[in-house]
Order: sequence, then structure tokens, then C-alpha cells
Amino acid sequence: MRLFLLSLLICCWSVALKAQTRWDNKNYKTTTHQNFRNQAIFQQKLDKNLDLGLLNATLFFLTNEFRAKNRKAIVEYQVNLEILAWNHALKMGQLNFFGHENTADSKRKKIENRAELAGITNPFLGENLAYIVNEKADSYLSICEKFISQIKANKEQQTLLLSDDAVQMACGVYFSQNKWYVVQIFQSFEEVKSKAATDKLPN
Repeated sequence: MRLFLLSLLICCWSVALKAQTRWDNKNYKTTTHQNFRNQAIFQQKLDKNLDLGLLNATLFFLTNEFRAKNRKAIVEYQVNLEILAWNHALKMGQLNFFGHENTADSKRKKIENRAELAGITNPFLGENLAYIVNEKADSYLSICEKFISQIKANKEQQTLLLSDDAVQMACGVYFSQNKWYVVQIFQSFEEVKSKAATDKLPN
């Protein structure tokens, strides 16, 4: 009996430990641009079983960190914006294109079309993109630092990155065939108003 209880305890502990290595969107409420670098989850090594939600979150906090360093107000996370960003990154990877328009699917051609699928009813949106091929990195943090470096190196994209009008934001990252597809979405002027989304978040 004691052996059974000990085995059960070890099993439960292992499950809990594993769970701590996966991103939960509830953590957006407690994690900030000021404390995320101190959390082991962002230092995890990249492997074939990518935690796409963690990639999205890492880039989100790096974005707010960059804004804070430039004396800009931080922006809030918004789930429909993540749905929007991630599904565009996904489609770029699946259809092998890179750009703000999806010419292969009229329902997703423009950001306003994709916003509808993401459940956003008042889109005041701006979009930044990054695309990296055959880039090696050790951790979730290190690869996302490469993403933010590419985004802010583009003058037009840095303008959006540091916009005073931005109030909410989220990111989407997809990896396919040694290619990283990265999307940042900013909502300006007012907070997102939403309805049920057709598209979904990454698993």
C-alpha cells in the first residue's frame, strides 16, 4: 500500500512538473515584461514539440519590454488578437507565402477579413511581420529575441511597435520546414470588442 501511494505521489508530481513547462494563458495575468526573464519557462530549450503558446507569449513580453525601454506605455494582451496573429502565421507556413495579404484565400485576404474570423468586431489594427530561415537558437527567449530584433530593424514596423495609439496586442509564431513565421497584431484607440471566433488558438 505504501509503495502504491509513493508511486502515485511521484506520478502526480511528475505531471505537475510537466504542466509547469507549458504555457497557460492565465499566466498573462501574473507575468509581466518586468519579471518574465526570471522565469524558467522562458529559458526552456527548443525541441520538436514546440509550445506555440509559449512562443507567442515570449514575443509579447519582449515587445512590452522594448516599449517600456523607449518610455512607451505597455499594451495589454488580448486573446482575439492572438487568434488573429497566430492563424495568419499558420497560414503563411502552410501555404508558403510571406506578406500582409493572403491571396490564396479570399476569406483571409486582408487583415479585416481575418479579424472577422478571429471574432473582432471593431478592428483598428496594425500588423508587423518577421520571417527567419534556418535560424538556430537555444531557447524560447533567444529565438524570440531574434524576432523582435528583425521587427524593430524595420523603420515602418518600429513605428507601429512604439505607437502611442496602441492599447492591446498579441503575437503569433509558427514554425515549418526550418522557417519561422512571426506576426504581431496591435489594436489602436480602443479595446477590442469581440464575439465568438471561428478560428482557434494553437493547442
